[in-house]
Amino acid sequence: MQPVPTEETVRMVNACDSTVFIMVETADALACVDELAAVHCCDVLLVGANDLASEIGTLGNCDHQDSIEALRKVGEAAKKHGKIFGIAGLYTRTDILDKVVNEFGARWTIGANYTGLLCGAAKANNALIRSI
Repeated sequence: MQPVPTEETVRMVNACDSTVFIMVETADALACVDELAAVHCCDVLLVGANDLASEIGTLGNCDHQDSIEALRKVGEAAKKHGKIFGIAGLYTRTDILDKVVNEFGARWTIGANYTGLLCGAAKANNALIRSI
């Protein structure tokens, strides 16, 4: 995974005066993802993996072929229209995240959420206190 070069990021932001993310989290959005990617000044197609999985009936089963195919489809649309493909929600599934980044082209990755980070820190703190 490589970061988007600063010059390219600045050029894209300056051309649009902002960075515009389109969230792909519903079956309807997935069905028209190519059209969404074609929107002028859309910079990033961002998939909330768990929200999308819930919508397409695969929540709790990231390995399901429909989930994998949905991520592939978003990656193809982003590539076709010169957009950045972003992914969130695969925090503990590095095997699938690897595929999304290295095969489907994701370049914007949200690696954790506040709840997970806070709970992890609380668990570590609890273990520390109990060890005293």
